[in-house]
Amino acid sequence: MFAFLGRTVSRFWLLILVGWIALLIVLRMVSPPWTEVAKGGQFSFLPPNSPSRRADELFNRAFPHDLLSSSIVIVVSRESSGGLQSHDLQFITETVKPRLTEIAGRPENGADGSSNSKSKVSENQVISRIRAYDDKGVGVLLKSRDRHATLVILEMTNDFASRKNNPAIRAVENLFDELRRQNLIPAGLSIEFTGSAVVGRDIVVASEDSAAAIQNWTIALAAGLTLIVFRAPLLALIPLITLFVAMDVALKLLSLLARADIIGLFQGVEAYSTVVVYASGIDYGLFLISRFREEQGTAVDLAGGVGNAVAKVGAAIAASAATEIAGIGMLGFADFGKFHEAGIAIAFSLLIMLLAVLTLTPALLRLTGPAAFWPLGRTLPATGAIPAGTTTTRRDRFQELWNRISIAVARRPATYWLLTTAGMIPFAVVGILNYNHLNYDLVANLPRGAASARGMTLLERHFAPGAAGPVNVLIENRSIDFRTPAGFSALQALTDRAYDDRQSLQIANIRSLSAPLGSNSNAPELATGGLAERLLTAGAIRRFAESYFVSDSDSLAGHVARLELELSLDPFSEEALDLFDGLQEGLRARLPEELKSGSVLEFSGSTSSLFDLKVVGARDRTRINVLVVVSVLIILIVLLRRVVLTIYLVLTVLASYLVTLGVTFLAFQALDPAGFSGLDWTVPLFLFTVLVAIGEDYNILLITRVHEEQAQSDPEQGVVRGLERTGPIISSCGFIMAGTFLSLAIAGQLAQMRQLGFALAFGVLLDTFLVRPILVPTYLLLVSRIRAERVRKLLDF
Repeated sequence: MFAFLGRTVSRFWLLILVGWIALLIVLRMVSPPWTEVAKGGQFSFLPPNSPSRRADELFNRAFPHDLLSSSIVIVVSRESSGGLQSHDLQFITETVKPRLTEIAGRPENGADGSSNSKSKVSENQVISRIRAYDDKGVGVLLKSRDRHATLVILEMTNDFASRKNNPAIRAVENLFDELRRQNLIPAGLSIEFTGSAVVGRDIVVASEDSAAAIQNWTIALAAGLTLIVFRAPLLALIPLITLFVAMDVALKLLSLLARADIIGLFQGVEAYSTVVVYASGIDYGLFLISRFREEQGTAVDLAGGVGNAVAKVGAAIAASAATEIAGIGMLGFADFGKFHEAGIAIAFSLLIMLLAVLTLTPALLRLTGPAAFWPLGRTLPATGAIPAGTTTTRRDRFQELWNRISIAVARRPATYWLLTTAGMIPFAVVGILNYNHLNYDLVANLPRGAASARGMTLLERHFAPGAAGPVNVLIENRSIDFRTPAGFSALQALTDRAYDDRQSLQIANIRSLSAPLGSNSNAPELATGGLAERLLTAGAIRRFAESYFVSDSDSLAGHVARLELELSLDPFSEEALDLFDGLQEGLRARLPEELKSGSVLEFSGSTSSLFDLKVVGARDRTRINVLVVVSVLIILIVLLRRVVLTIYLVLTVLASYLVTLGVTFLAFQALDPAGFSGLDWTVPLFLFTVLVAIGEDYNILLITRVHEEQAQSDPEQGVVRGLERTGPIISSCGFIMAGTFLSLAIAGQLAQMRQLGFALAFGVLLDTFLVRPILVPTYLLLVSRIRAERVRKLLDF
């Protein structure tokens, strides 16, 4: 098959070049921009049946006038000993709120957060409500207990990472820039921005900026490292042109498929696809070109050299790519939408890359001809030791190094195997122990200079940790009307029971129909002034409480109530997620008798969504890891037809993964001992999938060459010669691949990108320079010698 392909490509190379160029031009004309088809968000990628998604759906039906998918939180503080002054509050009332109302595009009397605003939000409305300290309902809760800070909250109707929020966020930021220029902000007043909408905007911006920078760094690093290896400009350019065309074609085709709703795409998947495709494609291109140079060294003409190269390494390249496509494609079975879409997008891109390497690369070799090898000769030195006294080039010395490595490994295989294994075990243990020590904090994933990160720091300085994201508890019971005295009494009993056990439940405060301003005994006083003012305020709070905490929407009116739980923990922290399951069970166990029958409890909010993310992520990791290993095992067994050897090869890659995970954990913990709270939760799964698939690439290329050499000599000499032949090119490929993956760490602004980039680069280097040249050859040599010894004993007998 590949002999036929080699002859065809070598003969019709010009037609192939024209075909790829024409395809690229057409796709650039008809494909939509990536930003139009790629989706943002995080929680929207959870399965539709996730508890938090069900809770959000119930919330939107029960409280359609109070849509809150995300928020912009403006933190206003004065750090001086006197705290906020009267003119600071006046600035918010008379300057900030009217300007924000203009931005919201709503009449003054509908945007001031008044409790009697019950109209449904229009479909195109982005800002649904503005709340500040002077709201007669919950305004008192927006002032910190230390009196040094207050919040202005803009409630948004869109998902926290929706692009529709961006104009409103920019308008709010521009407003305060203008106020600063006009010197209208009181001196000494600090203003920062946070909230889920700002966090989402910062994540999207960081992802998009990172994607562009990563693509540039990937190409630059791949070009520079390839040039270092080949020292021939045109020869280094050929695989880069191939991959540029392949990646552009793949992304354009993916965008067309997304526009037709055949697949889904998320913002940032193009960066990961580009890095994986370039890293793998450079390898395949180098293997093809290296074999082409070998063929040229046997005095074969240009056309014959290209055809023979494709014929001899095409099968190994296709098998290697198949392991990657199958392994990474297993992500398509994930429940979490981003994993699912990444599996499809990256696997599809790898398939296009494979087609390009096997057709476009040979066509470019035919186009450039002997000029591709300038300024070097087009032949390679013969394999074997370099004779003493011979003048050697750097490439000769590199080959001689691998000759010495293969001879040393052959002399003492057991010693090298034991030493290598002993050195890897401690780091593998660290990887196992910290396998589930993961970080789900969206803010921690951001660059430290991001606006939302600065705002969150200021907010946490003056408010309780849980104030950043309260847990919403929705209670639905069709047999009880919560607006009646009996319904009110049931909610009061639940509120009191939960607050009494607040320490075990890790609750700082509870707000409900019976405690609209919180159960905390240290809550701020409701009002000051005369009797009439206090009565008016109390009446406003009662009206607010019923409209805010009990549904009045159609068939759900009176039958759905909500509680807001302010946790004593950071709602985004691992501790809060560990607590959350017990919190849900604890509230259900504390339901009063009248609510135990027929009540359905749903939990929404950031902690609830992150908890679902953790559950789905853990389930996906287990499933995908098993599927990846099984798919790779099947491919290797079919290809190598040696079950025990296949199992050993997979075990070496798994060991490499655990060591890499342990080293990555230790490295990032050492960089930030106080602030490090675990690797980003996406890193272990992507690392496992890519590292296992790529590690088996090198296994296939080494083992197929060993089998080729063993067919011409004895088994042990075949191992030595196979390592001599493939060692230089595998190490060169690993060097380039590690550098390519490092672009994620260099150009990525998000913590998950930096961690994954480092981990992939280290894992590839470990696999290339330790696992592949030592653990695999030593095993082959030991097995060969054991078999030879058994045969010898049998013959002696």
